[in-house]
Amino acid sequence: IYTENIKSGLVLASFFLLIAEYFSGAAIGDFAIPFLLTAGVYIWLNIFLNIGSGLRESNSLIGILGSVLALILLIYLYSSLFIFFGSAYNVILTWGELKILTTNSILQLSGWAVAFSILFKYMLRKTSI
Repeated sequence: IYTENIKSGLVLASFFLLIAEYFSGAAIGDFAIPFLLTAGVYIWLNIFLNIGSGLRESNSLIGILGSVLALILLIYLYSSLFIFFGSAYNVILTWGELKILTTNSILQLSGWAVAFSILFKYMLRKTSI
């Protein structure tokens, strides 16, 4: 969800997370807690690195690779938090599940990150014209 106002973006994302939790049969907070922690890390890093403007302004190959790397790191952070909270806070079980996730789906996660980066670059370029 792209919006200039971060509060409205978090409200919209929270709304969609609640809908996803309802239709998946998950308990309330199973998706929201990892999402909010990941969003907090992104907002904290954005203060120091200014990720948002770099992703919005650069349409070069380096800009796309930077956004792909940022998305992959945020995907793994969200996945690790989701697995950690789902495994009754067991660090060893979480580590084993993350190794399985990394070995089995690195290409799929990278492909989705590339696809979404190109899509976001196209959408942001079209909205800024």
